[in-house]
Amino acid sequence: MLLSGDGEVLAVQDDPALALVVWDADTHTAFVIGRPSLAALPAILQNKAPVREVITAWEQAAWLAGALPGWARSRIIVHQLVEPARLPEAPAGRVGFLDPARLSELTLPADLREELESGAAGSRIAAAFVAGQPVSFCYAGAVTETLWDISIDTVPEHRRQGLAALCVAHMIRHMLAEGKRPVWQAARLASGRGEPGFLAAGAEARLRAGG
Repeated sequence: MLLSGDGEVLAVQDDPALALVVWDADTHTAFVIGRPSLAALPAILQNKAPVREVITAWEQAAWLAGALPGWARSRIIVHQLVEPARLPEAPAGRVGFLDPARLSELTLPADLREELESGAAGSRIAAAFVAGQPVSFCYAGAVTETLWDISIDTVPEHRRQGLAALCVAHMIRHMLAEGKRPVWQAARLASGRGEPGFLAAGAEARLRAGG
């Protein structure tokens, strides 16, 4: 994020250990790394309002909550792909990459269309098709030098049909060919059924104002 120019370092301290706050203007998210001054944190965030969420390592969740009273806290489990061979294979013609120019022509919920238009600005979008229409989607929500964050969504009437898994597999193979490994974040541990090949690698805390 920093190397791409999308991140801004808001605070840095190196005593007694390195700590910093990084701001992502695109998502209105602050990342707290290490333990910067709790006294200064509320003012730092106030200058960047509105802040959608603050993310830190799960081990620091209780500590950070002390500086942000009233913010709701949740635990997100980070998974990494360890068995690419377990990714599902799609039947011919079922999945492919979506032409972003088609988004305005598709019948989609307004919030999903907005999400995909935003995603298309920085990533290709893999789609699963039913009767010639794209109904499930996967794209890179964020990309680093070696990793990318899986973002998926499916129109309501086509959920729980395995289509998202096919989209994810298609996008993973494309990104692996570019030397980038996937990271998947969820509020629960991967079951091994809907997310084949993934294992938990760590956890992070997300805090949101007003719940």
